[in-house]
Amino acid sequence: MKRRVLLAVFCAFLTVQCSGTSTAVLGARDNQLAPCPSGSGCVSSQSEDPTQYMAPLEYEGTPEAARARLLQVLSVMEGASVAVDTSDYLRIEFTSKVLNLVDDVEFLFAPDGRTIHFRSAARKGYSDLGGNRRRMEMIRDAFAR
Repeated sequence: MKRRVLLAVFCAFLTVQCSGTSTAVLGARDNQLAPCPSGSGCVSSQSEDPTQYMAPLEYEGTPEAARARLLQVLSVMEGASVAVDTSDYLRIEFTSKVLNLVDDVEFLFAPDGRTIHFRSAARKGYSDLGGNRRRMEMIRDAFAR
């Protein structure tokens, strides 16, 4: 009996944490990405919260070359697919193999011609156990090579 109750509670938790497909807060407005929700595993180069902040990607050369390099890095990452691709903005959806959870990773090419801001967040839920930060560190390392 206890096992069934625990299973029901676990399933209800997963339903609340993992359901939905809201992308309403995504996109760039006035050269700003949406703020990270407080208490989430979101990371952003534009966050004022030090626990969610990561430095933006920096590059030399043209924005077009940086964009091509970034897209090359993303193209070999497991579960990545381009959802939105405009001249100064990219949104990549990362879908996990287990449970088909989606993380949205946004890149905004700043007007300064040398900075790429980003925001990486789970579409639903609160804790990602550091997954978004680790992913962005991997992207940063591969982009810098």
